[in-house]
Amino acid sequence: MVVAGATQQDEVLDFVLPGVADDDSGLRKREGGIPKLPAPHHGTVLSKAARKLKRQETRKLHQDREIWLRSRGLTSETVTKERLERVANREVRKVSTLQIWGRKGILWWVVKVSRSVFLFYVLFCGSILICKHQGFNIKQDYLNLGDGYRPYLLGILQFLAAFLTGFTMNEAMGRYKAAMSAALSLQIDVEKLRAHLTLSTEDPKFRVAVQIFLVWQIILWRKNLVFFTEDYTNPPPIGELIHEGMYDCVIFDPRVLWRFNSAHWEFILQRFISCAHLWDSAAMLSGAFNSTVASWKALDDVLRVRSPRTRIILTKVVVLMFLTLMPVFNDDDVTIVLIPVLAAVFFAVLELSNELSDPWDCDYHDIPLRTVMVYLATPQFLEEDEQELEAAVAWLNRGLTEDQWDYGTPGDCFAIPRKRLEGTKMGADVDFHDMRSLSKLAGFKSWELFLEDAEKDMWESEAAGARMPAYLRSARSGGGSSLTSRRVLRPCNDS
Repeated sequence: MVVAGATQQDEVLDFVLPGVADDDSGLRKREGGIPKLPAPHHGTVLSKAARKLKRQETRKLHQDREIWLRSRGLTSETVTKERLERVANREVRKVSTLQIWGRKGILWWVVKVSRSVFLFYVLFCGSILICKHQGFNIKQDYLNLGDGYRPYLLGILQFLAAFLTGFTMNEAMGRYKAAMSAALSLQIDVEKLRAHLTLSTEDPKFRVAVQIFLVWQIILWRKNLVFFTEDYTNPPPIGELIHEGMYDCVIFDPRVLWRFNSAHWEFILQRFISCAHLWDSAAMLSGAFNSTVASWKALDDVLRVRSPRTRIILTKVVVLMFLTLMPVFNDDDVTIVLIPVLAAVFFAVLELSNELSDPWDCDYHDIPLRTVMVYLATPQFLEEDEQELEAAVAWLNRGLTEDQWDYGTPGDCFAIPRKRLEGTKMGADVDFHDMRSLSKLAGFKSWELFLEDAEKDMWESEAAGARMPAYLRSARSGGGSSLTSRRVLRPCNDS
């Protein structure tokens, strides 16, 4: 939500950053329903307080990215696109080259995930052995069963435990491989599309807009990730994905992120490419675009399509029943002594299958998706792109909110409207008459009506108990809605 300076008189600054409140207390509820909110800034003069707020939020954004970079041994001064690619590739390689020994080794992980089960069965089996050697046998004295009796049910439980554990592990391995393959394909396809788009034009603002649209899709997909993994309390901050120069872009406003999805991204990017006349006659760009869309769909399918949780719960119940009844009906002391080890192995396998089937968080065996996303969101600007970054963002904001795409004065090299000066579409009219603003894309006549309706929808969803990540929460809820997060970064797949 976009509100700042909520004082006793509910005064509002003339400018605030998208989705940023000036304090954590949120907006006070006013009489008469939901107040109308100011639209994001598009280039008007900022007040002194607004400039101070902008500097504060820019620092927060910079801190999010710096925290992530420091966790990988980088800084904003030393990081490059190529170095981030090497970091992503190393983390992908690390998944298949885990060490056995050490604090972050495989044995350390096994002990971590199975120690509670191991200790429970040490106490349980130890109690049975002590009772047995003290002359009290549960099977004979309490259940009145003969010596050497072993119920047929124990064999059935043994078969079910082994079968369900193996089935769960096989399914988890297939899902993990599909997720890893989709993530790596996406990395290749997005960079291929970026190269085709940025090299197809000499206009800096077109190249900047392409980079912004790619970041937008990554954030939209991360929103789906939070929803389907239900990681609402500690999601990665999206500030680590946004370049400082892009932060003022309206498509990162929480209300825009709330209302739009990947289908809208696909439409608006395709329409932008058409209006800029970036399509090539050899259809290489269209092939890269289609491959990228297919990769996003494949990754999204892996995220959405999953087995019911009943499978893993039922497997654990059967394994617990088998491990609990085994020492009761078995007279072999060696078997009883080894039951805790068997329990640790069973639950380590089950925990491994659980991590492999849901490899999106920061568990030991998760794919380095967060690193890949930060790498893909990092723009690759040319020198003139950085010089024109602020003007390009202002132009894109005005077009997406007011449907006004004119730029410069007639006769300028990169003015709009103009004739295309290079490429296979040389001489074509570049006027963006077929481009759509965000409000029209959402079915509203104006940007203000869109913001008001989106804010109302967010408010009603929160009132109905809907959970949202911090960067989508309405400031009225007290949760804040800043695009940045103040939490400390959790280590993710790090040694």
